[in-house]
Amino acid sequence: MGKTEVIAEDNRLMKVCLLTAIGTGLTVLGDSYGTMLFLTYYKADSLPYLYVTLGLLSLATSQVLQNWQQKDMISCLKKSHIGFIITLLASFYLLVYEVAHAAFLLSLLTLATAFTILTSYWNLVSMIFDLREFKQLGRWILASSTLGGLIIGIIVPILLKFVPPNALLILFIVLIFLAYLLLLSVHVKKTQIIAPNKRTHSSSSYSLLRQPLFLYLFASYFLVIFTHISIDFNLKKELYLVYNEVQIGSFLAPFFAITMGITIIGQFFILPIIIRMTGVVGLIAICSIITLVGSLFVFQYPSLISATILTGFEEVARFTFYSMGLKMVINVFPQRARIEANFLLKNKARNISAILAAALLSIFVKLQWYQFIMILVFTVSIIMIFIAVKVSKYYYITLKNSINLHRFSDEYLTIKRTDDAFRNRVIKIAIEEKSEDAVIFALSLLQNQRLKEIPNYVMEQLNNKSILVRKLLIKIVCVRSYKMRLMQRPRVLAC
Repeated sequence: MGKTEVIAEDNRLMKVCLLTAIGTGLTVLGDSYGTMLFLTYYKADSLPYLYVTLGLLSLATSQVLQNWQQKDMISCLKKSHIGFIITLLASFYLLVYEVAHAAFLLSLLTLATAFTILTSYWNLVSMIFDLREFKQLGRWILASSTLGGLIIGIIVPILLKFVPPNALLILFIVLIFLAYLLLLSVHVKKTQIIAPNKRTHSSSSYSLLRQPLFLYLFASYFLVIFTHISIDFNLKKELYLVYNEVQIGSFLAPFFAITMGITIIGQFFILPIIIRMTGVVGLIAICSIITLVGSLFVFQYPSLISATILTGFEEVARFTFYSMGLKMVINVFPQRARIEANFLLKNKARNISAILAAALLSIFVKLQWYQFIMILVFTVSIIMIFIAVKVSKYYYITLKNSINLHRFSDEYLTIKRTDDAFRNRVIKIAIEEKSEDAVIFALSLLQNQRLKEIPNYVMEQLNNKSILVRKLLIKIVCVRSYKMRLMQRPRVLAC
């Protein structure tokens, strides 16, 4: 029997945008409430223990949810949302009756729930949209996701002026319930697709751990989360020294709102420029450049202001540029590999990195080596820049190999890989995507084509905004013209 894939109805974009908006809103709300609640009962030096426990819990539950989602993702999401609501209400009951360590448990569950829900929504995005669709719609999905965080960031400080802090938990549960109602309206159908040929698609073809691109991407994301945890701890340590628990919540929510607002602007106006000028390498590297410079600044001028500036820039760079670069790279892989890649990155790499970072932070806290945190961030940032260059290199190699992986469309499974007709159709699809990466990929395929003349839709790329595209096309035209003259020369001599 053939495999199955999930295909949503025509209004899938609207529902995906709403879900990701709620998911990011839950992340902002969960971080604000979870941190505020934890610092009410514990010192900031205990935060690494929360991070370690959060990483271990997420690592354990993610494997269970992944196995469950493979059977029926929508059903899994619906049932897990109900489970989250019941668990949070039970934990709040323990807090009200002052059960020992109930605050730690509720803080942990709030942070873990927000992270798990948001990760599940992005897994759903990768499952529904392919490479071409995501490149066209990705900005809108990311923007709606960011807008959800912005709205929640504005609402939280207003609420804290009129209601007790625990009211944020009620809002958190209400948002989960709204997401559950939205999932009830997501109707999917299963369609059969052609099963891969065993000779052309062995299991090794889909082994991500044998792909250099994924290994470097895994290392990159691992280190990005490592620096994020370190920078996040530094900010919350400074907040603990200056503000009380309610003021911390009132600070964090507007802080996230501001970063989300800047992120929206960046996604619509700066992101296209970065993609056009630098491609994937710029998107992956910009986060590490910011942490490299920012860590030196905080090391030289340690304060709440410097920690806030560094964290703000890191949040914007990670959500605006790195997240788009990450999704672009992941979408190069076949669908089955994309789902596996999201799981390995968002669950394995993220949680293991958080555990390792928290373990090192706990050692620094015990030894009172707070300044060494920024030295560590600086060192890791240098390694991240090197890895970003490697990711870019193997990204383009994987794009070129996409033709052998039947990456662009299932209908090409009936065409031989060595057939020129197959190449021509892939070239045309890649050109129509209009993104720099896809057009460069198409032109690289065109170099090996046996064509009497270059198609008009290819020649139109001489007006492309990207200088790299124009240079490559001019090179192809010149080489082809030279070869044609060589082929005609014997005929001239014979005359």
